[in-house]
Amino acid sequence: MTKDSSMKMVQHNLMQEKISELLPVLMEKYNVPGMAIAIMEDGENWVKTLGFANKNTGKKVEGNTVFQVGSLSKIVTAWGILKLVEQGKIQLDQPVMNYISRWQFPRSKYSLNEVTIRRILSHTAGLSVSGYLGVHPNKKLKTLKESLSGFLGINRLKIKHEPGKNANYSGGGYTILQLLIEEVTGKTFHSFMEDEIFHPLGMRSSTFIWDQSLIGRAAVGYGRGNSKPLSNYRFIEQAAAGLRTTIFDLALFLKAHHDTAKQRIGPNVITSDSLLLMQKRIDRVIPYGLGYQIVTIPKANKVLLHGGINRGWRSRFILLPKMNTGLVVLTNSNSGEYLIREIIRVWLESKVGKLSDFNRKALNLGEVESKIIHKLLGF
Repeated sequence: MTKDSSMKMVQHNLMQEKISELLPVLMEKYNVPGMAIAIMEDGENWVKTLGFANKNTGKKVEGNTVFQVGSLSKIVTAWGILKLVEQGKIQLDQPVMNYISRWQFPRSKYSLNEVTIRRILSHTAGLSVSGYLGVHPNKKLKTLKESLSGFLGINRLKIKHEPGKNANYSGGGYTILQLLIEEVTGKTFHSFMEDEIFHPLGMRSSTFIWDQSLIGRAAVGYGRGNSKPLSNYRFIEQAAAGLRTTIFDLALFLKAHHDTAKQRIGPNVITSDSLLLMQKRIDRVIPYGLGYQIVTIPKANKVLLHGGINRGWRSRFILLPKMNTGLVVLTNSNSGEYLIREIIRVWLESKVGKLSDFNRKALNLGEVESKIIHKLLGF
């Protein structure tokens, strides 16, 4: 082991100790029942779980506990789309409607030809419907076509802004990508993602459909302030918000970014060229690549990230490609957002130094509130 690698290992261990000390404090402060965290350093994963998957039964969060991860679904979906590009089945700059027959956009003053796959991935296609609330488990799920068409005009996907002009976050755009995958492959969205992304990466506990076999391992989501448990809301809009997974599986997904960049497993999932393309900002103003939000900061060069919000669940994915490191945090509480912001800031500032107010806002990290964080960070 070289002197540099030895020093790096010591720094990694110190950060793990700091985070291990900090997590229970933040969980108590924000009344978060349970959480899981994974940190990837140079292809090696560190995973830690704390608290309760179910407060009523006393079941603890473990590495194979199943969480809803909301919009982290979009990153994984983007990998599926790039897989189809590599297979020559679609082209990024073709209009999405070239591949779809089961549904049509409502009339618009904007051209359908401008609504391309690349623009949908980067939230620059001018589409409506930012997100979805999910459906109560006692209610019947709509079909994908019914979701895209909306109910009584609510959540109807339409071209709302001029395509290619600005970024307008659209979960609805990813729903139409879900339809595209089904039409192009002849498979269900879930089956395609399982065959082409999850299984090759070893993500055997990840799914876009609710399966009764998950009940024994699924965490329960809670409202703000550790309140009563919420219903297990389901989503037909799987590509936008429906992923259920574990911290063990997302640690594998983090590692895949490192492995693909090193071209070890890229040919089995997506290539390093595809990954680099996804991680390139659309332009200097729009903070998106293909599937990722991208924020440029000193030293790290760029930060790839995405948040996940469903009722009762908060999560965050963050990656520093230049430094070969990344982090995923999962919580089963609406209050988890505050914990996530603080823990990410501790971790990120350990890598790049103190963040400017501008970068902190761009990364949606807010202010440091906990006294223990001030102590750990040295201010």
